[in-house]
Amino acid sequence: MRKIFFIICFFSLIFVFALPALAATSTAQTNTPPLFKIPELQIKIPGMAKFSTVQCGEDGKCGVPWIGEYILGFYNYALSIVGILAALMLMAGGVLWLISAGDASRITQAKELIISSITGVIILASSYILLTQINPELTKFIPISVSYIERVDLGGDNNSPTVTLNTGTIAGALGVTCGQDSVSQIVNKAKGRATYSQEKRTQQTPEGFVYLDCSSFASFVLKCATGKSGGQRSADIFSEQRVWDQKLSSLQVGDMVGWAPQNNKDNSGHVIIYMGNGVFGDCHGGKGKEPGNCVSNSISLNKMIAYADSHSDGNLYLKRY
Repeated sequence: MRKIFFIICFFSLIFVFALPALAATSTAQTNTPPLFKIPELQIKIPGMAKFSTVQCGEDGKCGVPWIGEYILGFYNYALSIVGILAALMLMAGGVLWLISAGDASRITQAKELIISSITGVIILASSYILLTQINPELTKFIPISVSYIERVDLGGDNNSPTVTLNTGTIAGALGVTCGQDSVSQIVNKAKGRATYSQEKRTQQTPEGFVYLDCSSFASFVLKCATGKSGGQRSADIFSEQRVWDQKLSSLQVGDMVGWAPQNNKDNSGHVIIYMGNGVFGDCHGGKGKEPGNCVSNSISLNKMIAYADSHSDGNLYLKRY
């Protein structure tokens, strides 16, 4: 009995050491967090009602405290059980002493039970102090730091008037050579040289770049690389409403994928051009309105599907010139 009690106390102390290893080492300031669904306890722990909310900071990281809180709740519950066992051992030793009737061996056994229970309680009670002396961080349940991905604002175009693409001027601003560079090369070279603006598209920026939107950029890339003329607006490009099967095997380099304004509740379309090798490129809004920041050259199939789910009617439409 005494050995069992010591084993319980020993593993309880080890458990305290192991807890903080599951926690990360960074914290987050309170901010408006993304939507986190607080999990419900499937195994109820007495004394633990529910988990705390997630706290997010301006650095794009959220502190998720749920694992630490669950382990802490379990430890507190286990500690109370060990305390009850210690009290029972203490009482058992007292009773054994009372009924020993002067038997020296029983009195010795009773003393050992009492001393063992008191020793175990002292070890448990002093575990926090021991850990604090070794390393105060061992007693802290720091939330796990999780970075969240901001929703991409694609911007897109609507039914504004068409513009005339001056291929030579745009090629000069983007540093590409039409008739020589491929679709992939043009998109890669354009990265860092175009700024998103639907109103000013094809005009020069004060920084020496060029203003483009999604459809004018895709049409320029197609024209510059292949000589084919594409539509100037997403409404024109996807007027046929040909739904893409979302399989890379059905695409050719230069194909345009996206949706028209009528496929979006916000009445804005978006065009992305296929570069080959499972990669797409575009010129988008949001942070793309910062100087030279609109071109992406590494959009994956999974991201394309996510775009369709969050920005259009769930479908992606295909146009091949």
